[in-house]
Amino acid sequence: MELEERSGSRATYHVENNSPSSCCSLSNCLVATTTAVLLAFVVAVVSYLVAIQLMHQDCWEQPDCDSCLASRSWALTSCRWCSDSAACHAYGSLFNDCTGPTLFADDDTCPVPLLLDTHPTDSSFDEDLAVIGYILSQAAYATKREGEAEDVKNFTDLFLAPNFVTDVETVKMTHEKMLDDNVAAFSARIPSRQMIVIVFRGTTGPRTLIDQVTSSVLSDELPFSSNGALVQRYFMEAFQLLWPDLSAAFFTHLQQEPESRVLVTGHSLGGAMAAIATATLLVNSTVAAENISLYTYGAPRAGNPAFAHIIDEGLEGRSWRVVHRNDPVPHVPPCRSGTSAFRPCDPLLESAPYHHGHQVFYPGDMAVNQSLYRVCLGGPVNEDNTCANANSRYLRCLVGNSCINDHTSYYNYPAANIEGTSPCCGDTCLLRKQLLFPQYQPTQDELNHSCEEPSSSAVTPYAALFTKAVMVSSVLNCVFQLIY
Repeated sequence: MELEERSGSRATYHVENNSPSSCCSLSNCLVATTTAVLLAFVVAVVSYLVAIQLMHQDCWEQPDCDSCLASRSWALTSCRWCSDSAACHAYGSLFNDCTGPTLFADDDTCPVPLLLDTHPTDSSFDEDLAVIGYILSQAAYATKREGEAEDVKNFTDLFLAPNFVTDVETVKMTHEKMLDDNVAAFSARIPSRQMIVIVFRGTTGPRTLIDQVTSSVLSDELPFSSNGALVQRYFMEAFQLLWPDLSAAFFTHLQQEPESRVLVTGHSLGGAMAAIATATLLVNSTVAAENISLYTYGAPRAGNPAFAHIIDEGLEGRSWRVVHRNDPVPHVPPCRSGTSAFRPCDPLLESAPYHHGHQVFYPGDMAVNQSLYRVCLGGPVNEDNTCANANSRYLRCLVGNSCINDHTSYYNYPAANIEGTSPCCGDTCLLRKQLLFPQYQPTQDELNHSCEEPSSSAVTPYAALFTKAVMVSSVLNCVFQLIY
């Protein structure tokens, strides 16, 4: 500080600031401004591109090539059909899995689907048995009522055929980790098919649904067998509660008819427990493997690759994991990729969640004996990237309730009539009966009866939130795998 001028008692001072802070402030300001501008630009571009995808989901909702090319995308051009993933996309979509000769648009002629038929000749998948298994899995929801076995019987009488299922034995246990529910299952006989069924009920409470997905993602796995098989803790604990009483009822049925075939089935959480039950029967060799069939619907990943191998090797083509379009539950808990070329699911990761085979994928509607489906034989094994795991299927679940509706409606049959008392509703139910049982003659009461079908669109806010949470975690999982 230097004295420049003094006048009487008044002085004027000149201050010299030798600090470099002013230069640094200017430099920092320029860097911060540039960074903010670039960040804003990136956010704007990404938001714009994502908005395009979200605002034009009409393309995503088209179930086949013909309806896809007949629909318009945001650019006033036709939607694009990807034959690799059997999915429809908007023009310029970031989530299109194919280009070139496998991408069809405008006036292109739709291809004849490969491995996509109502009755593939290369598999033993039985769609009629799949429908029966699904209706049985819905009958399991009747265990929420006090009548239990009687309500299960009433349900199957209405939606399958009178006395189609007999000798129903139900088991219901309280799971301390289930916030608003318990777990349940039943064993029964199907005399007309010389078959015994083991049926597990899926999730029914919204809080339990959220607890299920968080527990399956965050909890450690439990050992299952000496081959290194691991099972998700939540599913295993639920199964262990039911199995002592359920297996006793099952083996009682089996002693009565030792040559019976065995069908193990379940929807959602019930599908995971059905997989564990099947693996238990195989490991313990308590039932001839050639007599067992496993059919699950919208099931999460129950265990690791070694666990999946037990089912794949033991059943040899009698295990079917049915997935409807954009059902989010089969993506829980998320699989992982390692250092190998397998993405997003690596079968070489010993402790990572992994599906058993074989996936049967319905990319569109699920009308009985009328819908196209794909037996997914591509790689990675059991996690075919052109079926439910196609990357393009993730983002659309962030919009509306369409994806959770895909979880709650298989074979055009809304899940779940948990009361178990609704009558056979009009032509839809009668058509289903006649498809499954060609000789069935409806009663006059059935012909005259009309009622409101349960609505699959009545989705709780919890379920919609659950869908978005599942898909966000799946998207982030994919992003992290691409980065690392």
